[in-house]
Amino acid sequence: MPNIEVISFDLWNTLCYAKRPVKWDIEAEIQALWRMLPTAPRAITVETFIEAYKARSTRIQPVGLKTSYKEQRTDQIVLDVLRKLGLLDTEKLEKFAQDLISEYFKRQLKWIYIYPGVHDLLTRLKQKNYTLILISDHQWPSDGNAVLQKHDLKKYFTNVVFSGEIGYHKPSPQIFQAGVKGINLSNPTKLLHVGDDYYRDIEGIIKFGGKAVWIDSWTDSDYQRMKDRRPKITKERSEEIIAIIRDLREFPDV
Repeated sequence: MPNIEVISFDLWNTLCYAKRPVKWDIEAEIQALWRMLPTAPRAITVETFIEAYKARSTRIQPVGLKTSYKEQRTDQIVLDVLRKLGLLDTEKLEKFAQDLISEYFKRQLKWIYIYPGVHDLLTRLKQKNYTLILISDHQWPSDGNAVLQKHDLKKYFTNVVFSGEIGYHKPSPQIFQAGVKGINLSNPTKLLHVGDDYYRDIEGIIKFGGKAVWIDSWTDSDYQRMKDRRPKITKERSEEIIAIIRDLREFPDV
């Protein structure tokens, strides 16, 4: 890959994935949070909790419809939902929201796996003297770090950036700027980003000035479920996308 100095990786559905024993979507996730509420807040019905959560979370809105890419930490969303539903706004409530989200992600960690070939690819790239960084849209950074620790991935990356830390998610240029902070990158054109979400990862890195490898593993039903449309690659965009692959085992020769 000529003229590339730094390679950035997305985390979810690029390096790792969740495989749960039951069907999982955004409503299942919100219901799982509701079931973890203690007795008093459980007076709030699951339907009311889901409706309030969806109204509060801009993450559920398709990226293409957004005018702002400001991130929301998951505990702050839950805290705001509980406030809206009438619970007293106290420091104890704030800690409860943080503890709830920590426990939720702790329970989910056992379902997180890495894709075949990840360690092999990252090792080869490090041996070729590429600087590797991780740029992830994760609203709860401690969970992202727990995933990296579980699968021994953090050792590969010079910088690790989670959207919940900096307050912006992809495709915002702010998160890419945070990712390359303090590293030797002579020009954004020498940054390659690898990710699965066309609108967040690929559009984001191209607007930042870099190149892309797109992991196009989504089916039409996946796009429909995520309320996104399947992208049509223009000639201009195709010149910025080095490769379109199904998984990391097809990563272009380094």
